[in-house]
Amino acid sequence: MGVLVAVYGVFALIAAAAVVGAVFALRADARHRALGDPNAQWAAVYGLHYLRVDYAPLHLSQRGPFGTGLTERFAHVVRGHYRGAPLLAYTYRYRPVLGTLIGGRGDEEEELSFVAVAVPGSFPILDVAPAGVRSWLAGERVEFESGEFNAWFVVGSPNPRFAYDVIHPRLMEWLMADARARSTGWRLEGPWIMACSEGPLRVSELFVRADFLHDLIAYMPGHLWPDR
Repeated sequence: MGVLVAVYGVFALIAAAAVVGAVFALRADARHRALGDPNAQWAAVYGLHYLRVDYAPLHLSQRGPFGTGLTERFAHVVRGHYRGAPLLAYTYRYRPVLGTLIGGRGDEEEELSFVAVAVPGSFPILDVAPAGVRSWLAGERVEFESGEFNAWFVVGSPNPRFAYDVIHPRLMEWLMADARARSTGWRLEGPWIMACSEGPLRVSELFVRADFLHDLIAYMPGHLWPDR
């Protein structure tokens, strides 16, 4: 009986060692693959965290394009802090429901990239898109007294008063003069301000878009932010 116990004990130790070895091997393989990924290398240089794919829903907004697809995937996810605020960026891939039902294009994915900076507080939705850049709130368009601004930008919000509070004349002038603003759609909603572009996330452009968002925050009225 003692011999059997000893034998089983040896087998148990061997099995445990195999499990531990497999775990360490998987972790080592993940580290090796991360070191070989230029995006992961770039993120590590700046103290950011990178995942090639994240299977958790990373919805930055309660409105479109989120929730308008049959399937969705989050790729090239970057997390961390930049200029003192939480930063989240990724490529969002989804198959539009309408395109599938109407056009029969069920296998075609749309690909968008988001760069988001956390803001203090929680805000109603405000969507701003330069002319020619896709907007998901076009049906809730808010018009301003400046015809020039209305020609340059499409502003959408279910709360026009909030839109008027945020986009004051000085911010309008800056948006019309800034090259980044004339090519980048952005949205303020809940605890995030985010920039959206067609196509996949390019890490080389991440800080450019994050800087744009931080500059945008600086031009917004001070009474919006509880820490000012």
